[in-house]
Amino acid sequence: MNPMRLSIIIPARNEASSVGPTLDGVRRRLAQEGIPYEIIVVDEGSTDATPDEVMQRAAVDPAVRLLHNPGPQGFGRAIRCGLDAFTGDAVVLVMADDSDDPEDVIQYYYILRDKADCAFGSRWIRGGHVQGYPPVKRILNRLANTFIRLLFGLRYNDVTNAFKGYRREVIDGCRPFLSPHFNLTVELPLKAIVRGYTYAVVPIGWRDRKTGRSLLRIEEMGSRYLYIVLNIWLEKRRYRDELNLLWPGVVWGTPLAMVVAAFMQTILQLPATAVFWACLLLALLSGLLLRDEVVCRRCLQTATAAALLLLVAAYSLKHGSAALTPAGLGPSLVLLGLALYCIIAARGSRGALVPRTAR
Repeated sequence: MNPMRLSIIIPARNEASSVGPTLDGVRRRLAQEGIPYEIIVVDEGSTDATPDEVMQRAAVDPAVRLLHNPGPQGFGRAIRCGLDAFTGDAVVLVMADDSDDPEDVIQYYYILRDKADCAFGSRWIRGGHVQGYPPVKRILNRLANTFIRLLFGLRYNDVTNAFKGYRREVIDGCRPFLSPHFNLTVELPLKAIVRGYTYAVVPIGWRDRKTGRSLLRIEEMGSRYLYIVLNIWLEKRRYRDELNLLWPGVVWGTPLAMVVAAFMQTILQLPATAVFWACLLLALLSGLLLRDEVVCRRCLQTATAAALLLLVAAYSLKHGSAALTPAGLGPSLVLLGLALYCIIAARGSRGALVPRTAR
């Protein structure tokens, strides 16, 4: 049986000071393990000596290839150019700035050969480590990954990291690719997960670049990341069983969200726009929590009823005798009716958690 051949794709733009050490480290470890490989460096219009550094290695190692992206530039387009050209049985995406550990490439190889369709690493689990990670970037990274985890019901906590490995059939099954920029780093793993491919997660290391500067501009990428995440979420939502799990949570979360919105409007005197978004986000969050077995439906119904009753009490105290007039009784009766409905529903529920979907 022939050993699995591994392809490495490295997008590079003005990385003359780091692409050489990156190539040397990866080549050395693959050769030590006796792994058949090819390394494809996709140049993105570099104006420095990046192509020269790559060609120096290619002159002594025919497994190293330099490609030039002929179309519009962008990190995602460079990766896609490499994915169209690789010939191996599996592929690992490696950054050109020498931030990824070649030892982790070896980990990925054996996972892809023996265990799973995808090899995902995490810098944020036991055994993982980072060196020189910028504090602000770290906060944004954890917030983004937490949002993705809640939205998709995942335990994996490092989706946004580009350094991952895939078998060839995964790449073929995830086409067509939409992302032209760094948002491809989330499109690939999320599509693989949503489309049912298996994956294994291992701790990995990361170190900040020693020279040069990153091309990632967080302020420019927020909307692009959100677009691709929601696009794949809508693909996932096409499955009926997932919809059946999401909507009950939204339905039960809406009354509670209305209570909070009314409190914000009447007591805190917040703008109507803020009230609307708070109501919508709380309803959606309730749906996500219920879908992922975090809270019990009966508890949410009971909490909604209690909140409604408290709002009635606060309304009566604030308006005094005016709350007993025909005009003032209307809101109180509506809130009491909703509270009664929630209490009846809670008594009829056995407190069962909404079942988790199969992962």
